[in-house]
Amino acid sequence: LALLQLVEQGKMRLTDPIEKYVPEIKQVQKKFEGTPPITLLQVATMHSGLSREPGCANHSVGPLSAWQKIVIDCLPQTTYANEPGTTYLYSNIGYASLGLAIERAGGKPFTDQVTERILKPLGMTRSAFEPNASIMHDLAHGYRRQNDKPDRSAPDRELEGRGYRVPNGALFSTGNHLTKFVAWELGEGPEGILPKAVQTANYSRAFFSNPAMTSGYGVGFMISRRGNVVMLGHGGSTAGYHSSAMVHHPSKLGVIVLRNCDSCPVDAGPVASRFLERLATVTKQ
Repeated sequence: LALLQLVEQGKMRLTDPIEKYVPEIKQVQKKFEGTPPITLLQVATMHSGLSREPGCANHSVGPLSAWQKIVIDCLPQTTYANEPGTTYLYSNIGYASLGLAIERAGGKPFTDQVTERILKPLGMTRSAFEPNASIMHDLAHGYRRQNDKPDRSAPDRELEGRGYRVPNGALFSTGNHLTKFVAWELGEGPEGILPKAVQTANYSRAFFSNPAMTSGYGVGFMISRRGNVVMLGHGGSTAGYHSSAMVHHPSKLGVIVLRNCDSCPVDAGPVASRFLERLATVTKQ
């Protein structure tokens, strides 16, 4: 959404090569000879060919203030897994690089752009990139299974900073506040965030990622099809935490699932999509 805002302001173009804003990406290894520079659109829709994660050590720890440096330090230890533009592959380092491009094109920190232009206009005052005292007071601790027992060590360590995972996994929020964003995705809420026509057009810009055409990826959102119900949204996971927010435009319904454990029998994404399919089907009937 921050990317689309800058495109609308004329500060970026989806067809721009990302190296225009992040020249350090030229240091990525195993480039396919003769291919043109990867574009913002390719990175945003997971068709850049970049590997899912960088090869550098400890890339997911470190304070919020250091995330840009970690991205830059890790790019030379990142590789291309596929020829750009040919294959879907989810890339966290790709989205971290995209966040760095947004920061440089927008002229202020990525986190400030998101806070000022998205969170505040939506009234998401309990959502932040760093856990303040209020957030910590109400925090649901994350857990991992270690030797068949619940363990908080890794999730608690990441609360102090998730390294390069800021544009792709550092936002604290609540179910109530995510409903504000989901409502906006469904066409409700303030119009100043993005023109309705631009928002609607973005939902049509997506690429299917499997032969069955049951899943796909657009600029910042996933597509999931269950039967005749087509849902848009996104899932997320960090150590000890999993989430999913999905919407169905025809029925004006959305489902949010938050889970504070790894290796649990209930997975946030499938639960969200199953419930939304049932709700949308009942509403249609």
